[in-house]
Parts: sequence; C-alpha cells; structure tokens
Amino acid sequence: MKSSSTNNNNKKFHLIINGDKRSSYLFVIATIPVLVGITGAFWDLTYHTLNKVDTFFQPAHLVIYNSIFAALLIGIVIALKTRYLSLAIISGVQLATGFADLMWHNAFGFDSFLSPPHTVLVITAVLQPWLLFRKLCELDSEIGKVVSLGTLWLSITFLLLEFSLASNRTEITSFYIIPPQIVSLIVSALMMPILSVLIAVTSRSIGIKHIYVSCIYFAAIAISTLISNYYVTFTMPFLIVGTIIPAIIYDKYERLGSILFAAAWIITYAPYSFRIIVYAINGQIFGTSHTFTLSYSLAGYYPTLVLMGTASGSIFYYLYTRYNLPKILLTMTNQITPRNKQR
Repeated sequence: MKSSSTNNNNKKFHLIINGDKRSSYLFVIATIPVLVGITGAFWDLTYHTLNKVDTFFQPAHLVIYNSIFAALLIGIVIALKTRYLSLAIISGVQLATGFADLMWHNAFGFDSFLSPPHTVLVITAVLQPWLLFRKLCELDSEIGKVVSLGTLWLSITFLLLEFSLASNRTEITSFYIIPPQIVSLIVSALMMPILSVLIAVTSRSIGIKHIYVSCIYFAAIAISTLISNYYVTFTMPFLIVGTIIPAIIYDKYERLGSILFAAAWIITYAPYSFRIIVYAINGQIFGTSHTFTLSYSLAGYYPTLVLMGTASGSIFYYLYTRYNLPKILLTMTNQITPRNKQR
C-alpha cells in the first residue's frame, strides 16, 4: 500500500517536472521575438538618423511590429497552457500603442524620439523582458535567463537613450521635445554605468556567466547598427572592449570587472554615447554621420567622464555588497537567490 502511494507521488512529481520543462521551452521561445523586436528598435533609431524621413511602413518598423505580433501569438499559447497572461497582455498593449504611433505620425509627421507613443512602447519593451526574466528564473532555465537578461539590458538601454539622446528639428518635424542637457548628462554618465554593473551583478546572483549575457547585448547592437549604418563601423572594436572584455574579467574577478564596466560606459554604449556626450556638455546636436569626428574631438572630456562613471558604478557596487541589494532590486521573485546564499 505504501509502495503504491509512493509510486503515485513519483508520477505526480514526474508530471510536474515535465510540465515545468514544457513551460520553460515556451517561455524561452517567447524571448526570441522580444529580442528581435528590441534589436529592430535600435535599427529604427539609426535608420531615422540616416534617412531623415519618417514613414510607419519602413523596414525597422516592420521588424518591430512583426516581432510584437509573434510575441502576442506565443503569449496567447502560453496563456492557454499555463494561465500566464502577462506576456499576451503587454504584447496586446504594444500593438495598440503601435497603432496610436501610426496615428501620431499621420498627425505630426517626423517626430522626436521623446514622444508619448514612443515612451509607452519603450516602457512596455522593458516590462516584457523583465516579466520573462522573472518567469525563467522561477523555471530555472539557464538559456532563458541568459537571453531574457540580455534582452532586458538592451531594453533598459533603449529607455535611457530616449531620455538622453537628442536629434535636430527639421522642417518636417512638427512635434519636437528633447531631454534637457542636465538630464542627458545624469542619465548617461551616472545611470548607464550603474546599469552595466547592475546587469553584471544580476548575472552572478542568478548563477549564470555574464559573458553570455554580454554576447547577446553585443550581437544585437552590432547587427542593428551595421545593417544600414556604415558611419559607425569603426566603433565595433570599442563595443567589444566595452562589453566582452569586462564581462570575461567580471566572471573571474568580480570587483575589478564591475569597476571596468563602470569606467568603460562610453564604449559600452557606443555608438550612441558620443552624440549624447557632446549634447550633454555643450548642447550641440550631431547626426550619426559625425560619429567618427565626435569620438576624437571629445577626447579631452574622457578622463572626467570615465571618473564619473567609475564613481557612480563603484558606489552602486559598494551599496550592493554592503546592504545586500539583491533583496531590494533583484528578488521580486523568490527564485532569484541572493549571492551570499548561492555561494
């Protein structure tokens, strides 16, 4: 009798494990269109800079909204199989906001980066990988955690760019709002280094190598900026030094790696950082075609900017180690284990 009861319990446990595996596969698949969509968003950012025209039905937009539609379909499947509704709801909101963006373009034509439809789209683009990241941590999917965290890094970067990157007003721009210079400086020199360190410590806290996450980030930025943007080809070695190298060091020497990430923020967020810096310092707005010139003309400011990044990133890392910040920043799901317990 006891043996029969044990067998039944084992069968139930086996079914639960298999169910978790199937759910894990679905959520991992769901990260793919989200990653493609944010890569398309970075492509869109460079596409507008180069082409100086705006039409809703352009290649980057098609990548973005096809990805959102794919995420919606996968979200519906996930909702039917697991009753997890968040992905489908957010994807639906994104499609609705995309239609609102189309109406906005019809009304205002070529608009600035910082517009109401763009802001809603970017915020939901952060929520989407964040929710997937939480769920994949619960399911303990190694590849899922890597891809979703890399996607989350890209999405938060895009959000920071919206509040730091300025573009010139043209004769076909009827809605024009750009971030103030001081906001651009705070977001770039303070928040970007902190973001780099945050993503690195998150990787360690959930037990994955940060080099894998950095490869996701690097690949998306490289692909999106090089598709139609030969002006920034020369920044790709900088991007490797700002992402891959610090990640390799971080996985071996945590403190040193975190300092390098904080100090290297200028090239971690290349090619966009050069335009942000010159705007934050003197209010001048340059296009992507000036990236090569800007990267050298700003050389005199680099020591100060590196020190600012190092200071902000190091202070964050100190608070992380001193006050065990994973409990506040990283454990919105109980499955993300604080670093001291993991070790």
